Amino acid sequence: MAFVALFDFAQLRQRPRWIAPLAIAALLSGAMPAVHQAIFGPDLIARAAVDQIEADILHRPVGPEAREMIRSRIVERPLLAPGVILAVVTALLILVSAVVLNLASLVVGAEVTPGQVLAVASVAACAEAVLRALAFAGAVLFVAPERVVTFAWTGVGRSNLAFLEGFGATALWTTFVSSVDVVTIVSVAVAAIGLKAMDRKLGAVRAAIAASVWPAAGIALRVLLAGLIGFPLR
Repeated sequence: MAFVALFDFAQLRQRPRWIAPLAIAALLSGAMPAVHQAIFGPDLIARAAVDQIEADILHRPVGPEAREMIRSRIVERPLLAPGVILAVVTALLILVSAVVLNLASLVVGAEVTPGQVLAVASVAACAEAVLRALAFAGAVLFVAPERVVTFAWTGVGRSNLAFLEGFGATALWTTFVSSVDVVTIVSVAVAAIGLKAMDRKLGAVRAAIAASVWPAAGIALRVLLAGLIGFPLR
């Protein structure tokens, strides 16, 4: 019940609380890479990495020595310290997203306080992290590991627009369709619902526009980076 209460925007409107959802999102983001490696193991993860390198960068088979080097790097990589760093970075990004959401809310004319916006941003980030972890768990439980393994844990169980890659097989297009997924859309919807709950006079369209600014900026940054390096970011 305490977890469900985190998503009760009616209560959050009166008493904006953000530490718990922010902490859940950060801890999940920091812990899931270790869970990913423990479940799939270095061999399957290395194979997924090699497949991605062959398809997106080299466009030819990777040699056995390079395959073994990739596997060794995965086996030897530390998980605790990077996990802590990732959790801290995630928390900082959520705070930045709250600043962006606050600015966007002001632009669309929402009457909200910074504390309310921070609560909305944190709950939306928490919903995204939890849904990604649930998608990961569902894929692991119901699909063969070799079919769902990806190099990064966020790709396991992901449902995006990658089926549209064939309509424009460029690094920019592939990155774009790979970046738009169901979980991101749900997190935008959660943020929009939260803004409407904070300001009951705010229309759905304006709330959705404000809630979309941060995810859209992230997608645009990925597409820009893909264009600079010349290969897609999945």
